[in-house]
Amino acid sequence: MYTFDSYIELSKYFSWKKKPAVEDSFYYLQKSIEDINSRKIRDAESIALVAANTRPSTCVDIGTADGHSAALISRNIPRSSVVYTVNILPEQVTKRSGKLVTKIFSKNDIGSYYKKKRIKNIVQIFEDSMIWMPRLKDVGLGFIDGCHDANYVISDTTKILNTMRSGGFLLLHDFSLNDRWRYKWIDNVCVAVEKMYKLGIISGPLYTIKNSWTCIYKKQ
Repeated sequence: MYTFDSYIELSKYFSWKKKPAVEDSFYYLQKSIEDINSRKIRDAESIALVAANTRPSTCVDIGTADGHSAALISRNIPRSSVVYTVNILPEQVTKRSGKLVTKIFSKNDIGSYYKKKRIKNIVQIFEDSMIWMPRLKDVGLGFIDGCHDANYVISDTTKILNTMRSGGFLLLHDFSLNDRWRYKWIDNVCVAVEKMYKLGIISGPLYTIKNSWTCIYKKQ
């Protein structure tokens, strides 16, 4: 994995010119120890930078929660592009559903942030991502931040990569080799990535910005 000191260094590597637009105050709040070293801002810069410079027409965001990541992607892509964002409803949760989730959001709370902002190019999908079968083509950007059980991460990643053109970018949240032993959900994401390399689901390097929990993968 290659770690860059800042998004500026990452931009130089890929010869990207556009700066990431991060206007959401959510990313500047530091409510817990997990937010130290401006971790949220580094995550947001990673997502926004890829979106702004690759200009994907179709994006997938797994793990809507209250909708900050979908809104961030929307802010940085062309207005004509679409973000499909996936989140499970409480009534869709079963004994087989994954356990490593932030919380179960009510239907009204899912995507509440982007709804409040009245963002038009976001399409909400209410599904368990393990069961969901995307009917999408030429996905240019995928962001995986749903259930963090390793089998879910592998399934979500595989599904999105299968819809993605060569050269598309996949971003995985809560991936940190330094913090995997502190948090079970991060360790599960790391385990999933290790398994996907062994299985050949992903190949080639991962990129990240210092202090970020978001890793960036370019499909070969």
